[in-house]
Amino acid sequence: MGLLTSEWESPDVAARESRPGRRLYTLTAEGARSASSLTHARQAKPQKATRRRLAPA
Repeated sequence: MGLLTSEWESPDVAARESRPGRRLYTLTAEGARSASSLTHARQAKPQKATRRRLAPA
């Protein structure tokens, strides 16, 4: 979808820390726009009041 790019970290870093290599992900410009629009949409939507019920004693 073009929202992320990924690459493997340097094998030297993983070996130095005695662990398997990690896959590193970065947002693309399109991914940042998409994440920003989701954040703004959630903030703009009024929050419903939630009713909590007490557990019986």
